[in-house]
Amino acid sequence: LEALSKYGELRSLEYNSELGGWIASFFDIRNAKDMMKSLKYRNFALDGGCKVNARYIKPPNFLKEQEYNQGILVVFNLSSSVTNDELEKAFSKFGEIRGIRCTPNKSFHRFVEFFDVRDAQMVMEESSKNGISLGYKPLKIEVSDMFKGGKAQRK
Repeated sequence: LEALSKYGELRSLEYNSELGGWIASFFDIRNAKDMMKSLKYRNFALDGGCKVNARYIKPPNFLKEQEYNQGILVVFNLSSSVTNDELEKAFSKFGEIRGIRCTPNKSFHRFVEFFDVRDAQMVMEESSKNGISLGYKPLKIEVSDMFKGGKAQRK
């Protein structure tokens, strides 16, 4: 655990018998990238000799509902005139944004992706408590379910 947590705060560390190994999840994608870069995508051994094969995986089907939050939100009810810069300004108060993507053929929907899933969670909490508006339009915001069978897809 100490060997992994030196890269950043772990969101979870669970053994999965289906995969025959441990799944470590970081809150911040940059921490996972730093670990992979440091390991140069090679196998390594933890204290005690336990061998580890480090790789990225798609979130498996057995994840709990709250773990589907991969830091990607879908923002609905946008005015078609809203720019990505305006959207970034509105959402960056919650945390650093990794990127904003348009949805094909739907100018009133956008994906907002945070580096840290906790920042996306803060947006969801603020949205449910007080609502979030851009201009005079209240926004509808959902966690992207791209890994659990939803239609949202990464380009």
